[in-house]
Amino acid sequence: MHNVSKHLLDFPFDLLVNAFENQYLHEHGEMKATAAIKTISDSSKVQNYLISLRTHSHYPASNDIVILLNSMSYFMFKNSETMCLAALTIANFGFSQYETLIKSIDDKIKTRIIIEIMIKCSNMKIVKTGRFFDRYFESLS
Repeated sequence: MHNVSKHLLDFPFDLLVNAFENQYLHEHGEMKATAAIKTISDSSKVQNYLISLRTHSHYPASNDIVILLNSMSYFMFKNSETMCLAALTIANFGFSQYETLIKSIDDKIKTRIIIEIMIKCSNMKIVKTGRFFDRYFESLS
């Protein structure tokens, strides 16, 4: 696992997500966040992914979510932090669905999935501007 992420395993997953969302809102604004979340909420690809999770009794996987977002035209040219916000939202949708229909997911598993998403997204885009992820990880140190 990524060096930065080792100490993050001690954090509750919801704290990691909330801290990310707060930093995103602070740096990019509510309109940009709302547009990304609306895009995934309205997406048939996301709905099909969630149906697939439900059908197979699986909880979300970081690789699947990142691949899904990379297949959506809206996210192809978005920055990595916007992609990460969307991925975290999809993961939370999947966690909620799994826990409502099947059973509870251990918080350590959720934390690991959230960290994997963040690491994948932070390393995705060729052009990295603003050091958003560096600031985020440093804020949790």
